[in-house]
Amino acid sequence: MKKTHIILIAVSVYLLLIVVGGTVYYVASIQQEAQREATDTIQEKTEKKNENRENLSPKDTVRQEAEKKEAEREKRLDSLKSSMEEKTSGGVTYYTHSYDDAPAPGVYLRPFVAVDAHGNCVLKHDIYYYYTLDDPIKTDWIFGDHLDITADGVTMTELLDVNKLHKKMAQNAEHLSENYVLNADDETVQALRNVGNASEASIRYYKLGEKERYHVLTDEERRRIHDMVALYDCLKEDSK
Repeated sequence: MKKTHIILIAVSVYLLLIVVGGTVYYVASIQQEAQREATDTIQEKTEKKNENRENLSPKDTVRQEAEKKEAEREKRLDSLKSSMEEKTSGGVTYYTHSYDDAPAPGVYLRPFVAVDAHGNCVLKHDIYYYYTLDDPIKTDWIFGDHLDITADGVTMTELLDVNKLHKKMAQNAEHLSENYVLNADDETVQALRNVGNASEASIRYYKLGEKERYHVLTDEERRRIHDMVALYDCLKEDSK
């Protein structure tokens, strides 16, 4: 190969390296500049946000906090209500879960919430006992006058007015039911709240000194009680 050819090739390679190096440097410079601009933008936004926060009056700060709290409460309410049934009758709105009027024989605790047109909120509880002729326990009519609610070993006893007992029997006498629908007083509300937060809970429905029915609440039953009390607490707070 002639010496001139070698020189030309060397010059070409050198020029190519210069072009490639320049291109790499240019691209890197652009990327660094873009990164700096992005960092500056984020910093400016942060500083502006902090400045706006510092410039808020105490009144505006209180308002923003109230709006944030209200948004969180509404989100909580929507989440709780999503698993419940809502119906209005006589100007009163009821929130309850879907229950079977003919469940497996036994006793059940079914709280629900009632809200009147003025926003007044009441936590009610339905004590429901169901019996069928093929029930091996053979408790038949109990006419209960007491209910024990036990949560993690702590028991609250509710005295029941038998004059408020609802009784029903099928025409063929194959099944019967007893139930109380009562407003929960503060002690009962706390007992239900304890059930909703407990790892174990049970109820005992009985006539003092006579027949009784005992039931260990399932995880689902405890969750439903928890959610109903939580809904009551949210709505009660709103009505203050």
